[in-house]
Amino acid sequence: MRWILALAAISAWAQPAPGRWDGNVVFGKLKVPFTLHLKGEGAAITGALINGETSVPATSGGFEGGRLRLVFGGQGPILEASLEEGTLKGNIGAQTFTASPYCTCGMEGVAGPAIEGLWEIAEHGWKLEVQRKGEDTLVMLSRAGERIGPLNGRYDGLAFLLHYFDGTRAAVLELEDRKDGGLDVAFVEPGKDQVKGKAVRRKAN
Repeated sequence: MRWILALAAISAWAQPAPGRWDGNVVFGKLKVPFTLHLKGEGAAITGALINGETSVPATSGGFEGGRLRLVFGGQGPILEASLEEGTLKGNIGAQTFTASPYCTCGMEGVAGPAIEGLWEIAEHGWKLEVQRKGEDTLVMLSRAGERIGPLNGRYDGLAFLLHYFDGTRAAVLELEDRKDGGLDVAFVEPGKDQVKGKAVRRKAN
């Protein structure tokens, strides 16, 4: 009986804990931070990719044979990973990733300067909608009839480092406040050149 209980305890321990997991998905030389929220246990584990206050839930999932598997829609990516020394390691679609349980000790950065509001990057025809949620900054980027985001992150003392990943689309945005009241912007997506520009506050109508 004791060995049965011991095996049960090991089995329960050796599966991903429910809750928030933070990691990085790798696109060549570009690493994009992302957040995964897991719930349930065993074959009933499911999860969602989190971006600010939005989420992309898995349509099915489970943890069997030491492997986590989450399917994000009929045409979406499949996440497959093993749990190694408390870290999830595997693939989301064709990209590799690692993720660890959320810990406040790992949260870097602060709220930073107040940049909430609407901004424009005239040279590219882009618009930025910036919000603050606690210590986090969220940005919705609009360009050529499409919206990307919310990109979310924090201020590291020099710039706001923001990211977005929904399983298929990824992006990294850096915003640095200028002495003239504007923002230096650097935006990059996997497989594309970095785009830089200067954002100015949008004038009220």
